[in-house]
Amino acid sequence: ANITVTLGRADYVELQRLDSVARNATTTLLSFTSALVVDMSGNPIVPAVNVQPVSFSKDTVAPVLEKFDLDVNSGLLTLQFSETVRASTLVTSSITLQSSQLPTADYCVACTQQYVPAPNQCVQCLQAGIARLTLTAVSIVVSGNHWEQTVQLGLNDLNALKALPTLCTSTANCYVSAASNMVQDMVANP
Repeated sequence: ANITVTLGRADYVELQRLDSVARNATTTLLSFTSALVVDMSGNPIVPAVNVQPVSFSKDTVAPVLEKFDLDVNSGLLTLQFSETVRASTLVTSSITLQSSQLPTADYCVACTQQYVPAPNQCVQCLQAGIARLTLTAVSIVVSGNHWEQTVQLGLNDLNALKALPTLCTSTANCYVSAASNMVQDMVANP
C-alpha cells in the first residue's frame, strides 16, 4: 500500500533550506518508528532507518513573489516568496517599485531607468502618471536563505523614493515588478 504525506509549510520550507537533504535520490532517505502508523488490525508498522525512495522528482518550479511589505521609515522591503530562495542570488537592481500595476518594467524601460523620465520618453507612463523607482545595488539583502527576504534600501534609493510623492505613500500606489532574474530558489531555479 502507498501512503502520501503532505508536509506542512514550516517543514517544507525547512527541508528546502537544507542544502544537503532531498536534492537527489541519494540524499533523500526516510526513517520512521513504529508509532508512524498501524494497520487495520492495530499492528504497528515495522520501524525502518534510511529507506531510499523508489523514485525521485527534483524541484523544477521557479519561486514566485507572493506579496511584499515596505516600511518607508526604516527603509525595509520584505519580499515573500512561494518557496525558500537563496539570499545570495537576490538581485536588488531587478526590483522596481511602481505606483500602478501596469505597465510593467518591460513595457516602459525609460521609466525604470530614470526617476523622472524626460518628456519625450515613455509617453504612456507619463500620460498615466505612473511613478517608478528601480532599486540600485546600494540596496542590499539583509536576510538568509528563507521564503521571506528583507532588503535594506540604500540611502540613495530611499531618498529617491521619498522624493516621489505619488509612489508608495499607501498600499493603493505601491506595487512591485521584478525581472525574471530577481532570485533563484535553493536548487537554482530562476
